[in-house]
Formats: sequence, structure tokens, C-alpha cells
Amino acid sequence: MSADSLIHGTHRASRLKMSRVGLALFLASESFLFLVLIAARFLFVGTQTPAALNQTLGWVLTAILLASSVVAHRAHRSVARGRSRAFQTSVLTVIGLSVVFLAIVGYEWSLAATEFPASTLYGSFFFFITGMHAFHLLVGALMFGSLYVKGRKGQFTPDDHWGAEATIWYWHYVDVVWLTVFTTLYLVG
Repeated sequence: MSADSLIHGTHRASRLKMSRVGLALFLASESFLFLVLIAARFLFVGTQTPAALNQTLGWVLTAILLASSVVAHRAHRSVARGRSRAFQTSVLTVIGLSVVFLAIVGYEWSLAATEFPASTLYGSFFFFITGMHAFHLLVGALMFGSLYVKGRKGQFTPDDHWGAEATIWYWHYVDVVWLTVFTTLYLVG
């Protein structure tokens, strides 16, 4: 091994470590946003939940996101093993599940707008918190779209796939946030 390749490898490992720390800090800062929203919900609304809240849709949304997390994990394993076709298929599946999730959220909002509109205290928290989550999910879906394009171009290798790894970790984070949102808005009360 030459000195140049050793230095390059060390630099690359150091950069990857710093990138992981940066992602962890970003996700921690995003967590504070959701924690403040959830704390405000309990502060101003208490544990009150409208009877008209459609828990069945909440469970369906949860199942979709849990399935997407499993598929995202499969995408991560595939890219790490150099299985480009399996990676691309998994990425497209995650995008498809995110579109279904967002469509159901839109449907749920149309129902909720008449039952507990945004002008009510619970409605304002419901729409804002689920809207923030939907925005984060949309960003993740767009990131997966970028992964698909880069994967088709062969830009990821088993040794160099940080972009895919970071996006997948972000996706898992969005899924965990949904579990907290679901519990807070649908189950407590």
C-alpha cells in the first residue's frame, strides 16, 4: 500500500466519520422541533383527542411507513453489497410507499377539515404537526428520487455509498418521528 493511498483512505474515513456526526447533529436538531410541537400540543390541548379522529387511517399510515423502513433497510444492504438492481428496486418501492402515504394524509386532511378544522386548538396542532411530518417525508422521497438517478448512473459502490446511507438513515428518522406523532395525536386521549 502506497503512502498516497494510505493518506487518501485515512482522509476518506475521517470525512465519513465527520459526515455521520453531522447527520446525527442535524437529526437531533430536527428532534427538538418535533419535541417542542408535541410539548405544545400537550400544554395547550392536554390529552384531549376528538372522537372523529380516524385511528384506522393512522394505523394504515403507520403500517405503510414501517414497511417503507424495511424496504429502505433492504436498499441499504443492497448498495453495501454492490447489488445495484436490488438497490434501485428498493428505492423505487420506498418512493411508491411515500406517495401512497402522502395521498392518504391528503385524504385524511380532507376528512379532518370538517371534523376538527385548523381553527380549533386540536385541529391547528393536528394539521401543523402532521404537515411538518409530511414535509419531512416529501423531502425524504425527493432524496430517494436522487438516489435512484445516481444508482442508475452507477455512482454508488460498496465502498463509497455515503449519500445512500445518509438518505436511508434520514428515512428511518422520519419513520421514528411518525411513531411519536401517531402516538401523540392518535392514541393519547
